[in-house]
Amino acid sequence: MGVAGSRAFDNGKFIVSLLGTLWDMWFPDKDTVVGIMTARGEPFWQVYLDLLDLVACKSRLNIPIFQRRYWHLFTVLESQKDSGVQVCNLYDTTGLTYQNANKPAYGDKENSRFFSYAIDAEIKDVHAVYNRVIDPSLIWMNNADFAVDADRGIISFYTDPFENALVPKRDVLDSTGTVVDREIALWLNFSSVDLQYVYEQFGYALGIWMESSTFYKDFISAIWDSLVLGPSQTSLKFAFAALAGIPFAKETETVVTIIDESPVYKHVETDKNIYTFKASATVIVDIGQELTIGDPMVSDLLFFEPTASLTAFPGIAIDTNLMRSIGLSGPIVFDNDDMTVDYIGLDINDKAIVQFGVSGFPTDVTKFWANVHKEGVLKGVTMADALDTRAVLISPTTQADLPATVNPFNFAISHIFLNNMYLVYVNPLAFADGAPGLGSLDMLYPFLSPHTTYVIFVAIQQDTDYYTVGDQSDGLDFFKGTTISERADNFAVDIGPTIRAIPGRCR
Repeated sequence: MGVAGSRAFDNGKFIVSLLGTLWDMWFPDKDTVVGIMTARGEPFWQVYLDLLDLVACKSRLNIPIFQRRYWHLFTVLESQKDSGVQVCNLYDTTGLTYQNANKPAYGDKENSRFFSYAIDAEIKDVHAVYNRVIDPSLIWMNNADFAVDADRGIISFYTDPFENALVPKRDVLDSTGTVVDREIALWLNFSSVDLQYVYEQFGYALGIWMESSTFYKDFISAIWDSLVLGPSQTSLKFAFAALAGIPFAKETETVVTIIDESPVYKHVETDKNIYTFKASATVIVDIGQELTIGDPMVSDLLFFEPTASLTAFPGIAIDTNLMRSIGLSGPIVFDNDDMTVDYIGLDINDKAIVQFGVSGFPTDVTKFWANVHKEGVLKGVTMADALDTRAVLISPTTQADLPATVNPFNFAISHIFLNNMYLVYVNPLAFADGAPGLGSLDMLYPFLSPHTTYVIFVAIQQDTDYYTVGDQSDGLDFFKGTTISERADNFAVDIGPTIRAIPGRCR
């Protein structure tokens, strides 16, 4: 068939016109020919859709997430039905409250029965259900007449299809001819079928598999950008955006035109795109503001370049996997606070030994400073040389040549991590539904830029629980973490388990 178009193959009159004037104009039973050609054209519509998918799969930017299956025959036995009841808490019912913490509460669905059946595991969604392909007399629409739960692999009808006279059904007989069951046949129209397009085309080459989704597609695309175009902060941002479901601006020279907020979502519209966020996200842009590629629009996913001006961070812990193996048992913490610079003296090579306050296990701190001086001597730049305030180092450093104090956090940022590390702030409460989340970060790590890493600050929110003792009710606030409100070395002492109550919350 050399002619293709939107729904052309199921248009019997169109196909008949291609057969010639005899069948189109003079054959007496033209309706029969139209019906036959319509039926013959149905399978070609799926071929046409598959051809479009084949072309789109050549590009990681245009590859579809799921296959569009025009018709899928769905047969099921009545004995396989799993019906249930949803109970609603209606107004004027005694014992209900508006407080979410005290169940039951108002607002659930009305009393209704649904009828559930298993569907093929690769079917993730269904547009409509028909009782037959040609001239259907019954059409059920998604979310109005049925719902698909892809995670559980079931389709739930709001009315029993076995009791509908328009649904074709047949009796199932045993060896004696006795009716033991019934079977129905329905047609699922435009099913979304998961054939692992993204993984089979691009993900396999990177060794990265996730559940098929737009998040997975965007994550793979960000990784390919990093490999093909070279690693950059933009590709890292887009990788994090895919994991969190919190987008950054995708275009340059774009302007915010509309900010739309509702109880269930927030939209930021520009002159080139529209971005959707959860209702819990905090928008930080204004109408008329100019954006460029990679700019954040909400405060729930932010990137910081390490600079000495990052006063909001209490410090940074450098773990053993970021340092040469010197036998440390834990991290060394560089606090964001002024520490006294200690002049220890000269070594046997007349090199000044200088230290300042860092946190960690005492034995680890001793090993750390010993290794710092050793490596500095080998490389020709000791800690004393780095802190020496003289313009020209013409003699060994003395105590008078040193500053009185130094900020360890700022020193680490400016001398170690500048251009080598990103600080990432994330708020999991604003992550999009279905996003892979931070649990998939191990898939990103192998594709980081050489000699770079990132530190993630996760916003941990407080939970509130309620209790009742007698006739008294009250709430308890639970914090899932603590601030670094004291020097870290107060905790990093190897004296066994210690329990301490510290007010505050994690950053």
